[in-house]
Amino acid sequence: MNVFTGIGRMTGKVEIRATEKGESIGRFTLAIQRDKDREEADFLRCVVFGKTAEILEKHTDKGSKIGITARVRTGSYEKDGEKKYTTDFTVMRFDFLDNKKQIEETEGIEEDKEKDPYVDFGSNIQITEDLPF
Repeated sequence: MNVFTGIGRMTGKVEIRATEKGESIGRFTLAIQRDKDREEADFLRCVVFGKTAEILEKHTDKGSKIGITARVRTGSYEKDGEKKYTTDFTVMRFDFLDNKKQIEETEGIEEDKEKDPYVDFGSNIQITEDLPF
């Protein structure tokens, strides 16, 4: 079974290109901190296809926290007579892990507090009315 699951932060925007058939291919790097040493990280080269690439490109930016499920693919090529090895993570699925408030602040969107005054995305809220219980 070839499945990788990880959580990290994007080091930049997704770079989108189109194939000759018009399919989108996106590439980005995901920085994943090592368990015990928060000063070090591993940088994964990720590839994503089709609508998934377009959605990631539209809704993420440098520093966005995402979780991915991917297939690991290794390869090699020769450059200047020297063999180079590659490891790419082909993203099959992803999840946005920044909370909605962080995403809205990043995009400069002001939250509409009038919609539901009791929802505050995980932070403490003040209830100023009597409750029936």
